[in-house]
Amino acid sequence: MRQAKAQREDLRLDAERRLQYKGTACIGLEFLNFQQCEPDRENVEYLKGCFRKEGCHQVEARNHIPALIDQQSLDDALQAAEISASQLRYPSDGYPELGFPDGYQLECLHGKDRIQAAREFLSPRNKWWAVDLYLKDIDPDLKTCLIEEYSNEEQPPDGEIYRKIRQYHYGQNHSFEMRWRARLRGNREKYLDGLLNDSDLTAAFDALLPIPGLWDGMMITTLHTMMSMKCDDEILCYLDHIKQVWYGLLREDKHAMSKVDKATVKALELRAPRASTLDAKSLRAQVLGGQVFSAFSDRERASIWDRLRLVDGLIPSLFTFFQDLLYLQPCANCVKRLIRMPPKQKHLKPTVLTTIEQSYKGVNQEASQVTVQVAEASFISKPGGLTERIDLGYRQLYAFAMRHFLEMPKQPIKENVLAKPTAKANKTVRTAAHADF
Repeated sequence: MRQAKAQREDLRLDAERRLQYKGTACIGLEFLNFQQCEPDRENVEYLKGCFRKEGCHQVEARNHIPALIDQQSLDDALQAAEISASQLRYPSDGYPELGFPDGYQLECLHGKDRIQAAREFLSPRNKWWAVDLYLKDIDPDLKTCLIEEYSNEEQPPDGEIYRKIRQYHYGQNHSFEMRWRARLRGNREKYLDGLLNDSDLTAAFDALLPIPGLWDGMMITTLHTMMSMKCDDEILCYLDHIKQVWYGLLREDKHAMSKVDKATVKALELRAPRASTLDAKSLRAQVLGGQVFSAFSDRERASIWDRLRLVDGLIPSLFTFFQDLLYLQPCANCVKRLIRMPPKQKHLKPTVLTTIEQSYKGVNQEASQVTVQVAEASFISKPGGLTERIDLGYRQLYAFAMRHFLEMPKQPIKENVLAKPTAKANKTVRTAAHADF
């Protein structure tokens, strides 16, 4: 059933491609326009390096740039070049050259990094490229296929695959969703399904979809580790923090968010412009100079900088999120030694936080007071209510785990050590007992 549907879809798109394809021509780079975000500078430099080593293969079939043109502009260009439509489609001696009036722009569907590299690498007399021309009234599904085409040796990064799958899911385009699922290699599809089965975590990731530059840090291969940690509360908090910082920088403007590229995110992540004068000086120069947020105007960048310099703490991203998971995991394993996680139920998903909260007794606490650890074996009391006692107690358990997780076994023991302390867990238990867990 699925195969038959795929074959019907392929035949339909192939027929549309043959109908709308008008031929291939050598066209000056000045006539090629890309409506997507700014080129990826890292990839542009890589391609320029390839050109220097092996030459620039402008007519190789896999390097062709697909572009859209209206019939009248095509007819005018053919007339000016004194060639027929048949000669354009079936050339006998190389691709013909086509020219256009000054200022004319072809809508190119992919290849912006390659063309930008060619603009910077090629000599003025060689600034042209082989372009496959399609009429503008192209079927939307075929246009999507042309935009998303990859050569066989290219594998899209995890972040792009995730964004496309979710984009087509929300657009109810099952056929294209499955095309992108087919790009998932190894265990990635299984790990992704594990995430998508959790509506809260999926919604938190999907909230970042409007910002394409963040997704270079996506690691589908780490999702199973994330899910197994049972730290959903901390994970949701972190993902929401990413959202709040980046939505705040762009004033929740979806169009502005769509212009944020990965170079901008890489330049900002892990910087602390409010706390570090060095970071502030460096980022101010990059933002106002246009090295980052390059798709924005000078006035827009100045406004962004005014908000960026007030961001409290390190600027987060999906890259920092997955890196911090590597640190959170051993700490969580240490804390989980204190508890026995209840089994997952239909409408209840236990987490480390909820299980610890349910262990709170309050019998060793003074009314309106919170116990705070100030040294390894020293505690003091501060004013606070029940909410503060539970929250601060939980944080202190993690603070202890961060200091001592290397001394703790990786696997939790079978017994609940809050009830039956063991020699190996004595220090942890004492800390938990002071917090009344």
